[in-house]
Amino acid sequence: MGTVVFEMLGAVYNKDNLLDIVHRILKDCKQNVDYEKLKEVFTEFMYGNLDENHFWKRLEIDNHMMPRKLILEEIENALDKEFLDILPLFSGNRIVLKGNLPQEWGEFILESTTVSNLIHSYIFSGSLGKDVNDEEFLNLLKDRLGENILFIETDLDNYEKIKRAGFQPIFLLRKPIHVGSVKPDVVISRLKQLEDLLGEGV
Repeated sequence: MGTVVFEMLGAVYNKDNLLDIVHRILKDCKQNVDYEKLKEVFTEFMYGNLDENHFWKRLEIDNHMMPRKLILEEIENALDKEFLDILPLFSGNRIVLKGNLPQEWGEFILESTTVSNLIHSYIFSGSLGKDVNDEEFLNLLKDRLGENILFIETDLDNYEKIKRAGFQPIFLLRKPIHVGSVKPDVVISRLKQLEDLLGEGV
């Protein structure tokens, strides 16, 4: 059995900068939090060093129900329906999602969009305690699951880390980027294109 790992934010849900989303929605809800303070506190929350209650307390936000609802809905509504369409292509393989986001939020989003019923497992920074693209962790994945792992990635820096770890990732180009020293070998612009790639034996 092989393993297919999708980047949750970017590939499965077409939103990739959770911190900016949180900042914008807080501002829209008249909760003006300094960006640097938010970044510091959110990073602790994202890596599991704060639970959600303490996250809001550190931001001094008492009425957080509406911004929380809007943040999670924005991710939920960004589910790429092509992800659901292509899952049968990977029948017989493990489907794993990885994402840098708080455990509570990640699990809520997967359950509310029923994606949790369609995959084998997920890895969040909130439970891992570090970036899910940490090279030490990627090497650990290889030791546990072998080298037969296909990654679908939307971030060039992460693409490079995955490639250095000995995997052959596929780069999903969601938006125009400046390609410098990192030049992906295999690039797609839609998840549907995986069907053609798999037919070619990639």
